[in-house]
Amino acid sequence: MFAIIPVLAEVGDKVPRLPILFLWSAVIVVLAWVLIRKKKWLAFVPLVLAIFFAVVATQEPRDVFVGPAIIRELGYSYVAFCYLAAALPFAAIAFLIIRKNENHGA
Repeated sequence: MFAIIPVLAEVGDKVPRLPILFLWSAVIVVLAWVLIRKKKWLAFVPLVLAIFFAVVATQEPRDVFVGPAIIRELGYSYVAFCYLAAALPFAAIAFLIIRKNENHGA
């Protein structure tokens, strides 16, 4: 039965896989970590990438026509994980900047 499901998928085979989304999220976090260690103002570079990634990662689930089809095929968990992968770089950048401020002040 599981071999037939990808053949009958309408949108499930056309959206990015979750491991790919989380891989890109991790790449942005690592880039932020490297750049923020050098200079705090360099957080602007991964922040721009994080904004672009968030728009791309959540574009199809937010679509009026494709979104319900994604939910029907892949479930609400796929959409929740898309938003989680999109939010992780922002949380990491904020955490790294706060940590840099605390270490710099001591």
